[in-house]
Amino acid sequence: MGSNSTRSKFRWLYLGSIGFLLFSFLTLFLLFFQSRKVREERKLASSLILSLEGILNDIHLYEAGVRGYMLTKDEDLKENTYELIDDLKKKKEGIQEALLQDSITANYINSFDALVAKRLGLLNSIEDSLNYSSIRSKSLILEGDDIMDELRTRLSALENILEEKLEKKEVLYQNYESFILIFIPIFFIMALLFNILEFINSKKLHEKVQKTGASNLLQKQYYHFLFTSDPNPILIFTPDFKLSDCNPATEAFFKTIKEDLINQRLKDFSLMVKGTNTNVAELNMKEKVEDLEVVIEFEEDQKILLFDLVPKQLEEEEIQGYYVSLIDVTKRTELEKELNLTEKIGYTHSMARSLAHEVRNPLTNIQLANSELQEIVAEKDHDLVNIIDRNSDRIAQLISNLLSSSATIEQKFEPINLNEIAENIQKDLKDRLALEEVKLVLELSQENPVTKATEILETNILNIVVNAIEAKDKQGAKIHLRTKVNELKKLAIIEVEDNGIGMSEDTKNRIFDPMFTKKADGNGLGLTTVQTSIRNFGGMIKVKSTLGKGTLFRVELPLYVKET
Repeated sequence: MGSNSTRSKFRWLYLGSIGFLLFSFLTLFLLFFQSRKVREERKLASSLILSLEGILNDIHLYEAGVRGYMLTKDEDLKENTYELIDDLKKKKEGIQEALLQDSITANYINSFDALVAKRLGLLNSIEDSLNYSSIRSKSLILEGDDIMDELRTRLSALENILEEKLEKKEVLYQNYESFILIFIPIFFIMALLFNILEFINSKKLHEKVQKTGASNLLQKQYYHFLFTSDPNPILIFTPDFKLSDCNPATEAFFKTIKEDLINQRLKDFSLMVKGTNTNVAELNMKEKVEDLEVVIEFEEDQKILLFDLVPKQLEEEEIQGYYVSLIDVTKRTELEKELNLTEKIGYTHSMARSLAHEVRNPLTNIQLANSELQEIVAEKDHDLVNIIDRNSDRIAQLISNLLSSSATIEQKFEPINLNEIAENIQKDLKDRLALEEVKLVLELSQENPVTKATEILETNILNIVVNAIEAKDKQGAKIHLRTKVNELKKLAIIEVEDNGIGMSEDTKNRIFDPMFTKKADGNGLGLTTVQTSIRNFGGMIKVKSTLGKGTLFRVELPLYVKET
């Protein structure tokens, strides 16, 4: 608003300055025009009076010529009179050309012209009488003298009228001239003042524009710095959700260059709303979106992101584009899961110790009593005693399993090659795989996927493969057993992927919980034990599953590199 107000003032000062200058030049032009008009009118009046006086003089000469011709009968005098007549005609025409556009003046000229014509007519009559001394001629001469007197009177009156008229105009011009000469300096001073104010304001405006430009430049540089240095991906989309720009963090996150990302649509980024099969591009994006949890799948892992979207819109105008930021919360989520898992394991361990304390003592008494019963009961009742004995042993084993699933045991680790584990599992399960009609495909790393663990690791992976076999739901069941090495993260990886029944989101979130199972004969401790073992080896187990499509278990262990 301030900038527009300054520009408006500057505009009005500029226009005011030009207006005063134009008005000054216009008044000077009018003064010059009026002065010229007055001079021309005076010149015209003088010419008119001279012409009328010349006509009177020609009439005198004509009258003298007529008298001389009538007395002497000299033909030369007669010729001279004809020449005077021609001169009179020319002067009369000159009078008509010099006639002022004024009714009073015109009436005087017209009456003067009539008297001249009458006087010439009388002279012609005298000339025609051929007797200058006759009574009729004398009468005509006297009448002609009266007309000449009238002409002189009228000429004198006309001269006075013209002089009075010119004097009025000259007085008016002098007043106008005085007014102009007084105000023109004022107009010039005002124009100069406006020009000075215009210069001052333009200078201030220029300085303000320079400061604003510098401020805007600094602001742009600051925002550009934030945009380029932000560690989180920032993506800018057009109104139809085509990528128009992104920051370096985006290139690093998607492991590609900006040129390959430009013009890709939002749906091409495969950002799925967490816990659903919905692509974020399918949501209503006309309003601001904040902290939407989304999942994106990469070749080796899955990223959990917070999705923020802000429409670029000025007041009531149409949306010009969208700003999208992605915050990687995978590690935070994993830490939260780790914390929850630790709490669960702690709770399980506490529960196991309590059960062991509460159950083992009475269980021991039952087992001792049962051994005594075996010696005193009849042969026919030994089956009942054996049932008690077997179930007592099963309860004792369940307690031992529960304790081992939650306890962190100090063990001696040794280097173990994951390729060897995969090959051993294939051999151990050969018969079962054939019986279940399941194909096990080994995809072994050509690098050296070695970690430090115990022999229990092989049992853990074997249990996962067995679960995959049991998850088959169709002909052509296939299990992929892969080993990998991630040099960047220093990980030795083994994956078990099947094309079985898959798991729901709820099952996937609870699969490692103690006592949770979907099997009719399961105890819910198998995967809990596997997870505890993997954690003891310093590793991590992850699971990805889609209901009806299959499941992938991924075990990540610290990569062992032999010291040289």
